[in-house]
Amino acid sequence: MTRLFTYSFFTLVFFNPKQVTTDSLNQFIPKGFHIVTEYSADINADKLQDKIVLLADTSESIRPLLILIRQQDKSLKQVARNDKIIDEQFQSITSESGAFTVEYFYHGGGEHCKKTIIFKYSKKDNDWFLDKQEMYCTSDTPTNSGGYDSTTTTTKTTKDFGKISFKNYNGTE
Repeated sequence: MTRLFTYSFFTLVFFNPKQVTTDSLNQFIPKGFHIVTEYSADINADKLQDKIVLLADTSESIRPLLILIRQQDKSLKQVARNDKIIDEQFQSITSESGAFTVEYFYHGGGEHCKKTIIFKYSKKDNDWFLDKQEMYCTSDTPTNSGGYDSTTTTTKTTKDFGKISFKNYNGTE
């Protein structure tokens, strides 16, 4: 049930129908997979609307995230795939020119946590690299003043984890 709500929420909030094209995405869908949702954005800063496509296999155990780049002739080309970035806590994807963010929401152990992972495009390398990870957690236990016992923010940057491409990101960084 949670998975369906998350996908429905993602589709309703982050999919922009004004950017729908007649692109045939079928050529990028492996046998045994289906499209969960797609998102249009200029993620390589070339002023063309690219696609980020979330797939799932029939068991929903493998959920690849594809990066499809818009070519000058308006066709799409798959340039990256990551099978490890989407997990049960996946919430949404947001973007800005030349970058995109994958967001997660965790609840358990007396905490609510939001994790964001930002990938930025490098024109020099023609690839997306992990730029920043941030985890913001708030305790579930309210205090007498109406606040919460604790709030923590942990931020890691390339200084902490080095140069990691989207394709090679495995979630343990």
